[in-house]
Amino acid sequence: MFTVRPAVPADYPAMTELLEAEDFGAHARECSQALDGGYTLNGCWLVAVAEAGAAVVGVAHADLTIDYGDLLFNRGVKPPHTYVSAIVVDRDRRLRGIGRRLLGGITAAAAEANAGFLVLVPQDGDGADNDPAAFFEACGLVALEAHTEGVPTRYGASTADILRLWTSTPSL
Repeated sequence: MFTVRPAVPADYPAMTELLEAEDFGAHARECSQALDGGYTLNGCWLVAVAEAGAAVVGVAHADLTIDYGDLLFNRGVKPPHTYVSAIVVDRDRRLRGIGRRLLGGITAAAAEANAGFLVLVPQDGDGADNDPAAFFEACGLVALEAHTEGVPTRYGASTADILRLWTSTPSL
C-alpha cells in the first residue's frame, strides 16, 4: 500500500534520486537546491509513500495555474491551465497504480485551483513497462495534436473529465 501526499523537505533526497534515475535532471537539481538552501519547492509537488517504512516510491510535479497558450486557446479552453512536468515512479513499483494516483492528486489540486484543463508532454519510454502515451490515455488524457518531427505530442483533458473518469472507474 501507499499514500499520495504533498512533498515535504524530508522527501527531497529521495525525490532527487528518483528524478535523476529517470532523466528528470532539472527537477532533480531543483529538489537538491531546495534541500541545500533550506527552502520549500515551488509548484505542486506530490509524493507517493510506501506505508511500510515511509519510502518515497513516486513523485509528481505540476504548475497548477498557467496560461499554456494557443494550443488550448484555439480549442476554446481559457486559462488557467495546469501543466504536469513530471510523474516518476520507482521502476520496481510500476504497474501498481502509483502513477495514476499521483496524476489524480495533481488533477484534484488543479480543480481546487480552478484550472480547467490539464496538459503534459510525455518523455520517451524506457521499455515495455513504461509506455507514457498508453499510461496517459488510460488516465483519460487525449493527444492534442499529431506528433511531428522534433515536437512531441502533448496530451491533455479537462480536469472535470479526468475527475469524472476517476470517480466512475474503481481501478483508477
